[in-house]
Amino acid sequence: MTDYYPTKKKIVIVEEIKRWVQDVLNVPSEHFTGMPPCPYAKAAWVNNDVKIAFGTQHDVMNICDEWDNQEASLVIVVIEGVQKELSVWCEERNTHLAFENLTLMSFVPDDTIDTGQPEEEMTNWEPLTDEEYSMVFVQELSELETASAHLMSKGYYKNCTEQFMNYVNARSERARHAFKEENEEASDEKANGEEARYEEEVQEEEMIDGK
Repeated sequence: MTDYYPTKKKIVIVEEIKRWVQDVLNVPSEHFTGMPPCPYAKAAWVNNDVKIAFGTQHDVMNICDEWDNQEASLVIVVIEGVQKELSVWCEERNTHLAFENLTLMSFVPDDTIDTGQPEEEMTNWEPLTDEEYSMVFVQELSELETASAHLMSKGYYKNCTEQFMNYVNARSERARHAFKEENEEASDEKANGEEARYEEEVQEEEMIDGK
């Protein structure tokens, strides 16, 4: 894991992320029909289901490759500096990662998808450092889609921008395509297995008849 930050700086950044979650993502908003911007964030942190790592895009992909060994359901990778290309980079890899049931979500200063939430709600908190950094959230696609569908039924997306809804719908379409292909492959494997067993049974019967 590439590490650009000294220990003290990492401690401050971790505490700042926690404060951002508490003071922004956990605060109910009328824009989201009375729900917080991230309704599941609080429970994830309380249950120690979040891991924060420091590294680069290369480390993000290593985490994906070793996902089965992860104990947390959400891994946040902090990347040094303002990575303007990060959102494009994540979306390019999401096409492939969907078939691994994973998805990446980028958070880059001044370069995030606009949900339409009032600016004053998103900036009403006190950062702990002047250090600028980017983040990639790594999590399972199926889990995120289940949560998204539940929020959709509750009217969470009612006031969101067209840009944000295009992003959400593209992710859902990516998931449907990947899961459909996975199910088709599973069906083909099952059919091939049944055909192989049938052929074995026929061969056994022919051997018995030959005796």
